[in-house]
Amino acid sequence: MSQESESKRRWSVWRLNLYAIGFACVAVFCMLGYYLFSPTYSAAREAKDLYGRGMFDEALAKAQAIYADNPYNVLAYSVVEQSKKAVRWKRFALDSQGYAERVKAIQTQENIDPADMLLMKMMLETAIADYARLGESETMWDRELVKEANGYYQEFSALYQSLFRGADR
Repeated sequence: MSQESESKRRWSVWRLNLYAIGFACVAVFCMLGYYLFSPTYSAAREAKDLYGRGMFDEALAKAQAIYADNPYNVLAYSVVEQSKKAVRWKRFALDSQGYAERVKAIQTQENIDPADMLLMKMMLETAIADYARLGESETMWDRELVKEANGYYQEFSALYQSLFRGADR
């Protein structure tokens, strides 16, 4: 094979590679443009922003509407799943806050009657069981919410251990 024909063959291979790279770049820019300017993706980013501000119910409603409209919107699906988890964790934190206030009110009494002890035991058991049903926390986006819920759980389980383990009350 002559040097000139070898050079032409190399150039044709390079030209083919350059066309393929150019086509790939155009495809990436088209996909990026779709992602940036698509109404469903911009709405999904708004839903994620709502999630980031702690408005989990609103984020869930908005993301579910977007996901129903476009089931291929991965961001909307992620926001839906994260919002469902966050709503459960937030509900646990709010319930636990109420339990903690009631338990502290009972503990401040000088003489705690058996009905109040039973009420406190039921609240602590309910909170501990609710925490066990929350599921995994490793994949949650809102780490502060997880930290708050874990704090309540640790407080309740320590209090339950100190008050009711080994005692027949």
